[in-house]
Amino acid sequence: MLFVSRRSGTSGICVYDTDDNTEERVEFWELLEMINEYKLEVQLSKYPADGMFVVGSLIPYQVPSETSPAALKLRMMYGIEVTTFRGSITGVRVPWEFDKNVTIRLSDYGNSCEDCIMWGFRSVDGGKVTVILDDKITYSKHTLSEQAEVLSDRSYVYDFRELSDNTALELYNQLYAVDSSRIFRSIIDHEERLALMELSMCGR
Repeated sequence: MLFVSRRSGTSGICVYDTDDNTEERVEFWELLEMINEYKLEVQLSKYPADGMFVVGSLIPYQVPSETSPAALKLRMMYGIEVTTFRGSITGVRVPWEFDKNVTIRLSDYGNSCEDCIMWGFRSVDGGKVTVILDDKITYSKHTLSEQAEVLSDRSYVYDFRELSDNTALELYNQLYAVDSSRIFRSIIDHEERLALMELSMCGR
């Protein structure tokens, strides 16, 4: 069986082969061509209604045997999916119709975060999702990349207060690279550090 295991950078995807337990990185367009043109069967977390796969379809697959009790509970109660692969968080997806308030502490679901984990995050209908980031897990250099949709919607908030200065700086930079004008209204942090980061970044 082949399945999308995780994102790799901002333009790549990793495909895992259970027949020989190997993982290979491919570009989006390469995998889409193999699926749409050559009918390659790949397990995904999302399938298009019209049968035509696009980049938005390439969401990491959750291996059923690796689903944690915490992730299962979150999905049952709120319809929010936190996907993982070998203990690392590969994605967080919120349904379109979400209208509740919920707090998600990432370290409750894995020991590290892969690239672009919020990719696929959807706009909510009156709900609020607070994502707590702390130093109990590690982050890749692209964990919060491609967050423009989230940063344009105040329903999504990142809580940085439990991060060390070095880790917070790295994640600030990731979000700043996405949208420098809107990141500060989407972040909760210690007042002094938030002000310092806003002053230094807005002065670039």
